[in-house]
Amino acid sequence: MDKLAALHQQLRIAAGLLDGAATLIREAPLDPTREHIYRIGEALAAIAEIRFAIGGVRPDLEPPYEPAPEAVSDANRRLGPVLLRAYDFAESSKLIDAIAVLEEYVKNESSEHHRDIAQGEIARLRHGYET
Repeated sequence: MDKLAALHQQLRIAAGLLDGAATLIREAPLDPTREHIYRIGEALAAIAEIRFAIGGVRPDLEPPYEPAPEAVSDANRRLGPVLLRAYDFAESSKLIDAIAVLEEYVKNESSEHHRDIAQGEIARLRHGYET
């Protein structure tokens, strides 16, 4: 494997690990959660920029881009603000309010995948509330 291909592969793996770390930070009692996730987001953005530069030199390393269907993009736009609001409540020790925001979202969301994400967050928050 040539050096650009190896670098591209390592950055793909690093991005996956960082994404997983962001999930763990959300679940771990590590304050300030939002700031830690933001820093991981910055690192992911830097990795994406390097991978984009590699793609400019070696487009064969990137799979063809397929935009998300409009329905998925719309569901992502609906879920994002709800998660942020729920996280704000949770960080303020208002877990009942955080859960309520997510439960309301689940009742009204048409995307099963996005409902599942919200229900996973509800379960995680309930677990934190019970312990």
